Amino acid sequence: MPMELFDLTGKRALVTGSSRGIGRALALGLARCGADVAVHSVGPSENARSAVAEITALGREAFAIPQDLQAPEAAGNIFAALE
Repeated sequence: MPMELFDLTGKRALVTGSSRGIGRALALGLARCGADVAVHSVGPSENARSAVAEITALGREAFAIPQDLQAPEAAGNIFAALE
């Protein structure tokens, strides 16, 4: 197993666009370093659900936040979900 560069145990992260691609890889990397992760996607998706499942399989907490960031209320909705 590769040695992780950072110890993020006890930290929380929000990664926008983390249901696929680079965002997903970043979310998984943060989880491998010990962070709990909020997985953001534009809307509800199987990709977001599977990213959450991968993160929880690593022993970290995770949940999906489906939110279109172009909507004026998006930022407020995301912060409300994080609380």
